[in-house]
Amino acid sequence: MSIGDILSQRFLTEMRRGTGLVLVATLGSLREATSFTMLSGLRRTGARRGMMAFLGSTGVPSSSSTPKASSRWVSTAVMSASAQSVVSDGPSLSVSKRKESVAHDAYDVVEEDFVAEYGATTTLYKHKKSGAEVLSVQIDDDNKTIFPDNAYGVDSGGDPTAIPSLTFEYFKGFHQRFYHPGNSRVYFYGDDPPLKRLELLDGYLSDFDASGADTSGSQVQWQKKKTEPWRVTEEFPAGEDSKGKHMVSVNWLLNDEPLSVKDALALELTDDLLVGTSAATLRKALTDSGLGESVIGGGLSSELLQNTYSIGLKGVSKEDVPKVEALVLETLQKIAEDGFDQEAIDASINSVEFNLREFNTGSFPRGLSFMLGAMSDWVYNRNPTESLHFEGPLKELKDDLASGKKVFEGIVKNMLVNNGHRATVESVPNTELEAAIDGKEKGKLDEVKKSMSEQASSTPTSG
Repeated sequence: MSIGDILSQRFLTEMRRGTGLVLVATLGSLREATSFTMLSGLRRTGARRGMMAFLGSTGVPSSSSTPKASSRWVSTAVMSASAQSVVSDGPSLSVSKRKESVAHDAYDVVEEDFVAEYGATTTLYKHKKSGAEVLSVQIDDDNKTIFPDNAYGVDSGGDPTAIPSLTFEYFKGFHQRFYHPGNSRVYFYGDDPPLKRLELLDGYLSDFDASGADTSGSQVQWQKKKTEPWRVTEEFPAGEDSKGKHMVSVNWLLNDEPLSVKDALALELTDDLLVGTSAATLRKALTDSGLGESVIGGGLSSELLQNTYSIGLKGVSKEDVPKVEALVLETLQKIAEDGFDQEAIDASINSVEFNLREFNTGSFPRGLSFMLGAMSDWVYNRNPTESLHFEGPLKELKDDLASGKKVFEGIVKNMLVNNGHRATVESVPNTELEAAIDGKEKGKLDEVKKSMSEQASSTPTSG
């Protein structure tokens, strides 16, 4: 086991957890997050910082209620974002010492019995357990299926079973390539003087040459839409309480070119009409069907380069699996033909328009909410503020509806019913799979341990 790889997995784990209030620097990356965990319970005073993984980027958030403390935390965040020497062969610390240092940093997330067995700190055991969480597995399967040809099909957290084969040199090269400051976006929110912000950044970023960043590999490529639907069956580790409880989701890739703000708004409203409330047409059909325990999928995902749609049920018996897909498609076909109830349309428009104008984020940090909206465009080299200018597109959309255009029915028909890039994913519980994974993993680590022992015995001792 390369100790450098321990940092690699620790690094990913910390970014996926995520803490903080306002993002200071967002670093472009080849890795794409599969989910974004909402921050909760954050105090409005004091400072927060940490690593965060967003959809399409990685970030270093930092916040404070006082300018002096904020400046200190921003300095730390920008320094950590720009400090390529963290994993390089710096003159003040040998490579071996760096490896020992990062291993120490990773120790606190390790199972003690696992360390005792293999004599190395590794997050494999704990990460594998967290990755086996049922809905997380389903999300990974959905993304892998709907994006077979681009970065979104790869779990940003990595495959834990592959970690022993990574090397410190590979990790170092990866970090230096994709986490170069020239591949970053910097975001501030607050009333501190803009000049002070720029002076602070210049103190760190002026040491780097923007042309030194190789951004080619971090640009997500467009997934070309397929023309015929397909089905995929995957297994997931399950306990006895989940035996026989399948998960089924129907997934679409909605677009293979950028959407206008108006089209994006119409799509958001369509999603609200389909699954936005317990009485929404598609959600209610699935809930009332009795085919499963609860709805999964969440509907529209619009944070990536391309929009996707996913809906289904968990806790489905094997014989009812085909019925879930059939129900989803039949319900959508009926909506495309008959349309939505006008009262539901009016309520949805009023709700969405109120939310856009009010922008009430509740306990969620307002500045971070602005950043999330802007970053979903900015990391793909689009105008980061375009989606904030909703007045004109919203008026156009309302005018279309007032003239009698079947806007939402058209979206359901064209983007869902008649869309050939549709994959139905069935996740099958396997009560023996975890033991099989454990056995395979133990075999690999036994080989690593043997190799390390052989290297140690062949290394001459000094003195």
